[in-house]
Amino acid sequence: LRDAAFGRQRYWGEPIPIYYEDDIPRPVDVADLPVRLPEIDKYQPTETGEPPLARAKDWTYKGFPLETTTMPGWAGSSWYFLRYMDPGNTERFAGEEAVKYWGPVDLYIGGSEHATGHLLYFRFWTKFLYDRGWLPFDEPARKLVNQGMIQGISMMVNVFVDRSSGEERYTMIASEDKREGSFHRNYLIDHVELREGRHMLSEQGAKATREKDATFRQFHLEGESVELKPLVEKMSKS
Repeated sequence: LRDAAFGRQRYWGEPIPIYYEDDIPRPVDVADLPVRLPEIDKYQPTETGEPPLARAKDWTYKGFPLETTTMPGWAGSSWYFLRYMDPGNTERFAGEEAVKYWGPVDLYIGGSEHATGHLLYFRFWTKFLYDRGWLPFDEPARKLVNQGMIQGISMMVNVFVDRSSGEERYTMIASEDKREGSFHRNYLIDHVELREGRHMLSEQGAKATREKDATFRQFHLEGESVELKPLVEKMSKS
């Protein structure tokens, strides 16, 4: 893990509890934690390219400037399972007895995104806290089940646009990729009819798509319907 991956130049995120005394980074006193996000008037970087926290009127500690980058999403989203074990504890993230009783997690289920993203930092925090002596285990879960990547099928239609007139025409041959004097464009179709194992777009489906997509207005069907081209894609957050 590189430090560059931890400090993000955005407003939303946990403030990094570091201040700079004569350009020397020092940690905020434990008694003064947590450092909370200040109110700012804009969430964009400053005109000089500094992170949004630099817009705060008094973003200082003991008279010295605080760090203006914030922690990434995985800083807070990959260790909170420990907090579930002892949510009422005001002294530490979870008490020793609670951690021994509830931890580690019995079963972790996640797809490819979680296996390469969340799981990486899920283990990182566990091993870090174990090395510090705050956890009795160095793996966060006893068992991992990865169901792979959940996929779905999107239906695309090939549209050919006449370069001279700008008129769009569908082709009955979904695999055809060019015609003389035209260029190729794809549209995502929601209203699909299944006929004898073929995915088809009719005039009714084209009308429904046209009402939803303003860019899909001028067209001509070649015949009563056109065959669609299935495209296998990853489902969101799988």
